[in-house]
Amino acid sequence: MAPATLFLDKILGHAREELRRECDYLGEAARTAHFRRLLAAEPSLRDEVYVPAVVWPLTTGRVLATEYVAGVPVDALASAADRQRAGELILRLTLIELFQWRFMQTDPNFANFLYDVGGASSGASGDGNGHGDGGAVADATGASADGVLNLIDFGAARSFDRPFVADYLRLIQACAAREADAILHWSVALGFLTGDESRTMRDAHVGASLVVGEPFAGAPGTPYAFAGNDLAARTAGYGRVMLGERLCPPPVEAYSLHRRLSGAFLIAGRLGVTLDAAGLLAETVGAFEWGGRPTGWG
Repeated sequence: MAPATLFLDKILGHAREELRRECDYLGEAARTAHFRRLLAAEPSLRDEVYVPAVVWPLTTGRVLATEYVAGVPVDALASAADRQRAGELILRLTLIELFQWRFMQTDPNFANFLYDVGGASSGASGDGNGHGDGGAVADATGASADGVLNLIDFGAARSFDRPFVADYLRLIQACAAREADAILHWSVALGFLTGDESRTMRDAHVGASLVVGEPFAGAPGTPYAFAGNDLAARTAGYGRVMLGERLCPPPVEAYSLHRRLSGAFLIAGRLGVTLDAAGLLAETVGAFEWGGRPTGWG
């Protein structure tokens, strides 16, 4: 029997909603087209990342049709240079999706990131059927000398509210800075904690948060080697403690968000890359539109 602190009803409810969305192919088509438009408007990514166009006349509630894209799952890449570039693109894309677009593809399956070493994609600016969904192209010929990361499967893509994203960015900053009091403050603000937790729970929560923030710690330009750091196993150790001490379920956004963030870390570890994650976080904070919210806490 599952313990009450697992909040199994919340987990199952979220799983049912995700399954419903995954089976709604018209909805997935719309999310694919939306992501494609976002990517087309992002200069830092549109020459390196590609989303296939939806073929609307062939798409129904039961069938999703898109243009074909080439590539292999990123964990199948043989070249160290390609693996490094793919890992950096995925982590950078993860931060842009959440903190800039507030729209994220939350299923980080290796096979959803297809790296085309030759950089060949269709390069279509529309969907080939007069719909013109704002294509992201590698260059005028649809090719990049450095290869292209093709993205597929937007069934689990979802949006996030600005207040949640702003507070979550402050939480990530606190994790990177190893500020325990700030971690607890923003965790309560976001709904991860109630503020009435036991010392055991608070310590475990802070410990897990510090592991999550580890790649982002240090000054920009500080390289972090993802291989061999066992981030998932280390957070799981704290998770076993939290399972018996938790007073509230995590916010509903966390189920999908943490899957993508931990997936980006897992991919980076599997690829054996070393990344300037602290620099990527600094860029993210600098570009974030705070909307007049105070920059301090407490």
